[in-house]
Amino acid sequence: MKKLVFVGLILVGFSGFSQKKIWFDTDIMIGNPDRAPREVDDAITLMMALKFQDKIKIEGISLVTYVDYAYGITEKMLKWYAPNLNIPIYKGSDSCNDVGVENDATRALAKALKKEKLTILALGPATNVATVLKNHPELAS
Repeated sequence: MKKLVFVGLILVGFSGFSQKKIWFDTDIMIGNPDRAPREVDDAITLMMALKFQDKIKIEGISLVTYVDYAYGITEKMLKWYAPNLNIPIYKGSDSCNDVGVENDATRALAKALKKEKLTILALGPATNVATVLKNHPELAS
C-alpha cells in the first residue's frame, strides 16, 4: 500500500509540468497461481499511471521475475486500459540472481537511456536496473 501512495504522489507531482517520460520496471504478478494470487500492487500502479497519460509518457515496461506470466498479464492490461498507446514490453531477469547478464529488458532500457533521461519506477526486484547500471555506468545520471 505504501508503494501505491508513493507512486500516486509522484504522478500527482508531475501535474504542473509537461509530459514526464518514465520507464516501468515491474514484477507484475496479479493472479499468478504460483504466487500470492492477490498480489495486485504493481497492476494497480500501472493502471494508475495509464490514467495520467496526459502528464506522463510510459516509454517502456521491463519485467522481472515470472517474466512469461508477467508478459501476458501486462499485454492484456495495456490492451484493456491503453489500446492506442503502443507501449513496448520487454522480458528481463526471470530469476533475479543474474545481475550483469543482458536480456531484452536491459538492452531496451539502456538504449532508451542513451536517447534521453527517464524517470525509472522500479516496482519489484531491481535486477534489470542493476544490470544496466553495472554494464553501462555512464547512464547512471
